[in-house]
Amino acid sequence: MKVNQQGIKNNMWKLASIVGLGLLCFVVITAVKSKKESYSSRLNINIKDYEEGKSMLMKEDIQLIIERVFGYDLVGVAIDEIKLLEVENLLENVPMIKEANVYIDALNKINVEVNQREPVLRVIDKFDTSYYLDEAGVRLPISKHFTPRILIANGNITEYNDEEFKAETGILFDLYKLALLIREDDFLKAQIEQLYVNKKGEIEMSPKVGKQNILFGNFNKAETKLENLKIFYRDGMPYKGWNTYMTIDLRFDGQVVGKKHYLEKS
Repeated sequence: MKVNQQGIKNNMWKLASIVGLGLLCFVVITAVKSKKESYSSRLNINIKDYEEGKSMLMKEDIQLIIERVFGYDLVGVAIDEIKLLEVENLLENVPMIKEANVYIDALNKINVEVNQREPVLRVIDKFDTSYYLDEAGVRLPISKHFTPRILIANGNITEYNDEEFKAETGILFDLYKLALLIREDDFLKAQIEQLYVNKKGEIEMSPKVGKQNILFGNFNKAETKLENLKIFYRDGMPYKGWNTYMTIDLRFDGQVVGKKHYLEKS
């Protein structure tokens, strides 16, 4: 009787494949079980810094937040007891944190990666309460670790009202929008240092170079006013001198009115 050698070989390959797959599943299941029954060895915290290596948050701040909520710092805890998503959600509810990524590596180290929110405006209201607004309009507390060199707004600014801000109304929202426009323009970002709200509720600006008081008025036609200011600085100021004008008035439609110091002839 003839034996089908090819058929035998095929059956042997199928059997070997089944056995190999079974062994692989056993190894994986054992590894997963062993992983779950093991313990975390270390907590690594990585915070993405701002430029110049500065940060409003420190690793100790992140560790303290975790300890206060969970009662421990996650080191020496059984892997299957660590809820990574819960840790991420906890950290992302911290105002200064924009995004958090938490994972466990092959050495059972817990890695926490944090991206901070970037403030665009520091606000000091009329009650002397100070805080930051980031690029998304989120209010951030003052940090004890680092003070970013950004635009400052002060003067007759009312207390922060979350509902009013979300409704995109009020002087604070106008200041926030103006800060974004200035931030997006390299020339203005380098030139404008401070926003001030006077008793009339109008915005004034102070430059980094020169001693002019820039009367901006309300937020209406803000982009046109800023463009007019840039033209005035680039075309007029270099010839007259940075300290020639005492006041630069942008409130009039389509023009810039410069008032010289009283010793200067108009």
